[in-house]
Amino acid sequence: MPDSLRKAGFTVADARAMGVGRGRLDNANLDRPFYGVRVAPLSEAEQARLATMTELEHASERLRNRDLSYAARARQRQAFGAVSAARILGLPLPLHFAQDERVHLIVPQGFSSSSPRGTTTRIVPQHAWRTFEFDGLRLPSPELIFCLLARELDVMDLLVLADALVTTSRWYPGRRWWGNLSTPEQLSTAALAWSPGTGASKLREVLPLIRLTVESPYETTMRFHLEQSGYPMLAVQHVLYGPDGRKIARGDCADVEARILYDYDGDGHRTSRSQWQKDVRRARRVAALDWHPERLVLADLWPDPSAFVTHAHALRTRRVTER
Repeated sequence: MPDSLRKAGFTVADARAMGVGRGRLDNANLDRPFYGVRVAPLSEAEQARLATMTELEHASERLRNRDLSYAARARQRQAFGAVSAARILGLPLPLHFAQDERVHLIVPQGFSSSSPRGTTTRIVPQHAWRTFEFDGLRLPSPELIFCLLARELDVMDLLVLADALVTTSRWYPGRRWWGNLSTPEQLSTAALAWSPGTGASKLREVLPLIRLTVESPYETTMRFHLEQSGYPMLAVQHVLYGPDGRKIARGDCADVEARILYDYDGDGHRTSRSQWQKDVRRARRVAALDWHPERLVLADLWPDPSAFVTHAHALRTRRVTER
């Protein structure tokens, strides 16, 4: 197989034009995700990389590869839809999308919306049609992704997406881009132009909640549940300094008045011995500054955050009263 065909997907026509015989194209080791498309087997290095992933990471990577394989047969006035674009870019989506194996496509109003098997196509109004190129793929603009997903996501998940679109943090998990994809101002302009389209009210609800420099989906989720419960607005990525001016810690979120530093601990804090030891020492230094280090895990936020929210309010009341 020519090296140029060892990519996400290629058409039978392109392969035949390069001299690849029908017998080779009919080989059982080539995947056939779509009519007229073939995908070469993964390299040993790629298989080894997949073996280190969690079940969810593996599912996300498989769906992303399926999206990428469709690029070989994409039509000219066609772009990947918001769900597929989010997977390609590494933007956060709710867990249930891991069960959606369809390739999502969009076309501008007035063009054919026929959907090949294994795909779904959505028509976008001409005035909202904006695309950009990412790694040679035509995707909706980040602002259009935001507007399109207002139909699919609830307010919290739409806020998670928006925070991911505007963050400049290089630590945001899963990201495949450098720098921010959009700004709050650009999202606001797009939402205004989208109205009264599907999900416009959700877009308006999310806009004032967007924050810069967020570093994970769970940081947004934590902030959303607390602030929606009436908890005062939290500072994001708040830095604590010691008496000598040296940096002691940077928390995901902080209640500055009550001096509570909130941090979400993912699995890396559990599986890494060095990270665990660092966390213990960090908590001690935070407490020495008369701040309370509050750590939480996935079970605090999902599927029911109510116990954590109740605890946070009680903790805040105690801290403020004591001060």
